[in-house]
Amino acid sequence: MVAVKDSKEAKSIKNFGLLYIITVAALVVACDVRDFLPIPSIGVIEPQEETVNGNPTYFEFDAKNWDIEAAGMRRDGAGYFVIILQDGCQKPGRLVPFEQGYVHLANGAYQAQVHLEPGSYEICVQVADGNHRALELYETVKIVVVK
Repeated sequence: MVAVKDSKEAKSIKNFGLLYIITVAALVVACDVRDFLPIPSIGVIEPQEETVNGNPTYFEFDAKNWDIEAAGMRRDGAGYFVIILQDGCQKPGRLVPFEQGYVHLANGAYQAQVHLEPGSYEICVQVADGNHRALELYETVKIVVVK
């Protein structure tokens, strides 16, 4: 058997390997698994921003990395769309009102037709959980409605 002396190059490679292992271990400890999950988002497909719309006004939405389903039981990663016609988006965690100006698509739909009075609107489309509480998933769109 032949003994091999540690050269400067061999020591340098060992040191690099040790530094690499320490760096990877530090990153794993510092990261949360949520840092690697896809970010959920929603979008308003129709009506498009700054468009003039007739009655009823057609709405269509999409969702990425989030399940849209009928209301009922609260489930992490899931909810349904609410069209908010006045007062802006709801603070996350608050119960979304069941009153005029709030259209709950609690059946899990991605589309709706809504009759609106002529005028300008800044509409908030927000996701609520199965218990009808607002989530931090929303988008706004400005439109004009004519007769």
